[in-house]
Amino acid sequence: GELVWDVSNEGRGLVTVDTPRSKMVIGFAGEKRVTLGGVGFEPGPTLQEGFCVLAVTVMEGHDLTDARRLLITALGTQRNRGAELRRYRGEKLPFPPPAGVQVTLGVDFGSVPSQVEGVPARIRLPFPPDRLSVWALDATGTRTRPLAVTREKATPDSAAIDIGPVYRALWYEVVIE
Repeated sequence: GELVWDVSNEGRGLVTVDTPRSKMVIGFAGEKRVTLGGVGFEPGPTLQEGFCVLAVTVMEGHDLTDARRLLITALGTQRNRGAELRRYRGEKLPFPPPAGVQVTLGVDFGSVPSQVEGVPARIRLPFPPDRLSVWALDATGTRTRPLAVTREKATPDSAAIDIGPVYRALWYEVVIE
């Protein structure tokens, strides 16, 4: 049960990972609520109809129950600058490509830097908000901007963090006091 691949919605698969140290949703999770072992994911819309990768990983501590530091990872679609998508054996396609179309890069792989979509999402954590400090991280892991942490109304001992493209980050650090 730690790894579940849900293909009940044809063409919109969703993989979930629920281990003591990692909670993850991969696939078409956009605008759904997924809760894994006390961690809630609520991603918003993305360029590819809700496709995203969201993860919470324990960086310090044995597991989520005694965690002192977490890493949130959040990303959507990706491409190299200048890469040209083509319909398999056919014409050029826009980015992102339409759903259900077989695509190829051929030999047009593009170049660095890679362009990655930031995902808007609400992340719920099973800790009182006054115990948490959260920062957006840059590509080197350096803290850039603090994020607000709010109290969840339904469960007062839980915190909510809103992430998204405005932070220009794919990673967020959570420190638990």
